[in-house]
Amino acid sequence: MDETSWQKILSSVKPLSVSVAGLLSSAKPLSLEDDKLKLSVFYKFHKDKLEEFKTKKMLEEIALSVLGKEVRIECCLAEAPVVQNSPALVDTSEKSVIKAAEELFG
Repeated sequence: MDETSWQKILSSVKPLSVSVAGLLSSAKPLSLEDDKLKLSVFYKFHKDKLEEFKTKKMLEEIALSVLGKEVRIECCLAEAPVVQNSPALVDTSEKSVIKAAEELFG
């Protein structure tokens, strides 16, 4: 699936359900083979919500209008990306947890 089609799907979902659009914004289309659109998501909660009957039906109807063919939506869990260079809130390797809390909260 190309990026333009994916963006059309995302923009078509938003007026119908902001919450589903939010879930899809962190999903990535993995493949579109035959009649199956496979999406990767990072959290089980997102997968469960996207696979609810009414949500899948809505997504499949939107995909039909954008892609011009019927597809089944399938979600799979992917490993969440690691954010590089993000500072840790507390580095317990050098300080005790109590001392870190005192420094943080005064």
